Amino acid sequence: YQRRVRGTSPYIYETLLNLKFRISAHSFFQVNTLAAEILYSRVRHLTNPTSESIVLDVCCGTGTIGMIMAPLVKKVIGIDICESAIKDANENAELNGISNIEFRAGKAEDLLPKLLNEYRSSVPLFAIVDPPRAGLHLKVLKAIRSCSAIDRLVYVSCNQNALVEDAKHLTRAESKQMIGRPFMAKKVEAVDMFPHTDNCEVIVLFEREP
Repeated sequence: YQRRVRGTSPYIYETLLNLKFRISAHSFFQVNTLAAEILYSRVRHLTNPTSESIVLDVCCGTGTIGMIMAPLVKKVIGIDICESAIKDANENAELNGISNIEFRAGKAEDLLPKLLNEYRSSVPLFAIVDPPRAGLHLKVLKAIRSCSAIDRLVYVSCNQNALVEDAKHLTRAESKQMIGRPFMAKKVEAVDMFPHTDNCEVIVLFEREP
């Protein structure tokens, strides 16, 4: 299709939780900004980070969640398949003066295993995933399960059917196909992002079984 820009700028600028974000045509950004502030505030609360934490922000989009987490942690690493979203994310980090964050463009199933090997010995390490409607690739789920350094995972879901399927892989007993101690769902919260519809965003906190 042909993209047409009306006006002088190809970007939209939005403010969320006192941070400013540049959004390009192909980048994902929550349309209900006020509800998104509630959603991301709950994500921040559930992660319960420390100043030594390293955060893996999977499917990071324009870097919204990562930049909200950045002031509370040691480092944030964002991954997204959309190159224009990563360009926006880098611009947004500079726009907000955030230096302890980096972004990498590519498929999560390709980048995440390499990142987890790089930071496998880092403690505490936790992941935040905010996948598209199809959910997470099986290789991503396997990489998260096999990395023992990740003992906490926050999953943000816009499609609860996909969430259920991914949760099966995260919580099933260890096997040759799914290496690593399973997670347990510890807390579930719903945020009404789309009033007067049947849809909502669901946040699930997973923690490793003891």
